[in-house]
Amino acid sequence: MCLPVGSSVDRVAIGDRVMMVGRENWAQRKRVKADMVLKLPAARDSLQFAMAKTNPATALLMLRDYVDLAPGDWAMHDAANSGVGNNLIRLAKANGIRTVNVVRRQGLEAALQAIGGDVVVGVLMAPTWPERGRRGHGRRRDPPRHRCHRR
Repeated sequence: MCLPVGSSVDRVAIGDRVMMVGRENWAQRKRVKADMVLKLPAARDSLQFAMAKTNPATALLMLRDYVDLAPGDWAMHDAANSGVGNNLIRLAKANGIRTVNVVRRQGLEAALQAIGGDVVVGVLMAPTWPERGRRGHGRRRDPPRHRCHRR
C-alpha cells in the first residue's frame, strides 16, 4: 500500500497497491524511489501478486542456468501444475523448448496442454512414460532423458 508520496511523483498515489521491484521484500514499510515500485490493480488477489516475483524468475533460472537448451530441446520437470511449473511451461514454449510435465494426480493434462505443455504424465502413470513420450514427440525411441548437456 502506497503511503505519502513526494510532490514530483505522478505514477502512484496514496492508497495505491504497489509491489517493490527490488530484492528487499520482507518489510511492512520501506521508503523507496517511485521508479522502484509497480502500481498493481486494486481488484486482484494479493496472494497471486506475492508469487509474481518468485515463480517466473525461478522457472527462467531452471531453463537457463542449469543446462544449455536450444529451440527443439526437451525439458522435464516435476510439479508441473505449480506456479513455477506453469511459468516454466509458458517460458519454454515461448523459446521453442518442448516440455515433459510431471504431475502428481490425473485430470491436469488438458489445463497444462492448454498453456503449452507438450507431454503431461502423472506419477501414477509412470509405467506408461516411454509410450507417452514417444507419442508426445513423434519419434520411435525413448522419451528425453535427464541430461546436463545438449546432444
